[in-house]
Amino acid sequence: MEENYISISFSGLLAVIKKNWLALIVITALFIAGGLFYALNLKDEFTSTGKILPEIKGGGSKMSGLSGLASLAGVSIPSAEGSDAIRPDLYPDVLNSVPFYLYLLDKQITTERSKKISFKKYAIDVLFEGDTTIFAEKQAILPMDDGSIGLSHVNFGIIKELKKRVTAAMDKKTGVITVSAKMPDRYVATSIAGFSLTYLTDYITKYRTQKAADNVLFFEEQMKRAKNKFYSTQIQKAQYQDGFQQQYMRMRSMDVQRERIETEYMFSSAFYKQLEQQYEQSKIDFQREIPVLKVLEPPIIPNEKSEPKRSIILVGVSILGAIVSLISILLWKKNWKQVILSEG
Repeated sequence: MEENYISISFSGLLAVIKKNWLALIVITALFIAGGLFYALNLKDEFTSTGKILPEIKGGGSKMSGLSGLASLAGVSIPSAEGSDAIRPDLYPDVLNSVPFYLYLLDKQITTERSKKISFKKYAIDVLFEGDTTIFAEKQAILPMDDGSIGLSHVNFGIIKELKKRVTAAMDKKTGVITVSAKMPDRYVATSIAGFSLTYLTDYITKYRTQKAADNVLFFEEQMKRAKNKFYSTQIQKAQYQDGFQQQYMRMRSMDVQRERIETEYMFSSAFYKQLEQQYEQSKIDFQREIPVLKVLEPPIIPNEKSEPKRSIILVGVSILGAIVSLISILLWKKNWKQVILSEG
């Protein structure tokens, strides 16, 4: 069986290039000129980054030791195991939320020219060159009854752009979270990166300390209940002993009641002391929760731009121009026939 194949003559290709070298140069030069014009009209972008190391906590619940006494005293203490809902690998999602971007839009920033404006105005004036008609704004930010947020078209458009410019990523090997902000102004980029780190650290710190504060309040309330019950059984025991001493006859039923009162008193006393210790420990744990994030590297004002890579753009358009020009001269006047020798 014969196979179809096409033979290409490189000498024929060189002959076509020599014959049409001027067209090849002109087309390639046009591409280079267009790429140069495009690259020069791109805005310089500066990227500022900061790094934080999240604190990873472990261990079981400190309340587990009270479960036996709590059940005997008629009190239910919930387990705290697995209660840490925000894992470090979820921290970048905090900086990808609408509340975070609304927080940024309200911040005051200082530009490289020492101009102090709101970040929202900077975004409109610089990122979108003051053209708000592309958003067709119809409504302001409206808090909804169900807790959701209604965004204006302007804010929605700005947030969509900011999601490309403000990013966070976690290194799974080291656990380090890197926050980056890219802006046309190096000072603004650094400010936004700093605001991002502040928002993340404050958010996680408040979350962690709120849990610890809730534990303090919980133990305080349970301790008060246990204290009242302990005092009640203490008074009951004293009253029984006073009444028992006045009896002339000792009955077995009175011994059973005395044992019940003493048993209840013993458990209420032990449970109250345990809760008192746990309450003091919860106050210590509350202090240990701060801080939960360590800033390894604060944002630094970049000295060099991160984008655009004009040299890479020029190399790319030069290669593209050479390819397009070569294809054009091969198709022009069917020069490709000189390159293809045979087909079989």
